Amino acid sequence: MRPIPVTFVYFNAQKQGQTTALLNWKTSQGIKSAYFDVERSSDAVNFTYIKRVNAFGNSQLPIDYSFTDNHPLETMNYYRWKQTDIDGDLIYTPSRLVRFDEADPESVKYYPNPTKRYTLYSTYQRSEKRSKAEKCYKCHGNCSNPVHVGSQQRSNAAG
Repeated sequence: MRPIPVTFVYFNAQKQGQTTALLNWKTSQGIKSAYFDVERSSDAVNFTYIKRVNAFGNSQLPIDYSFTDNHPLETMNYYRWKQTDIDGDLIYTPSRLVRFDEADPESVKYYPNPTKRYTLYSTYQRSEKRSKAEKCYKCHGNCSNPVHVGSQQRSNAAG
């Protein structure tokens, strides 16, 4: 049995702002290490190649690697990397999840404040393809139908 081409210390993936994902990993040594293929999936099953990061070959020193995904999927992003050595042997890392479907706390607004009968809950989607979504809640917590920006319902419900 051959030794694995790298010994990795960690592999992290995290949301960076509202539109990018940052992947970073560290190896403690590499043996004939050629490259890392970064892969992404929306379902943690079907992965697609998105970027190749060259490895440092043979090394007994810790090496930090990183990749920024400037075009993540709008919901779930499962990332993994495939490390390949110069002989074609490879290993996969476990996948890491970065989500872009959660509302940013800065983008959530509640009004009117103070409220009378209804509270309007408003969130802004990160995609320009999606419109602003608003929901109207009665004071005891029941959600009425979503209210679309600029609709006549909005002015009636917020009163």
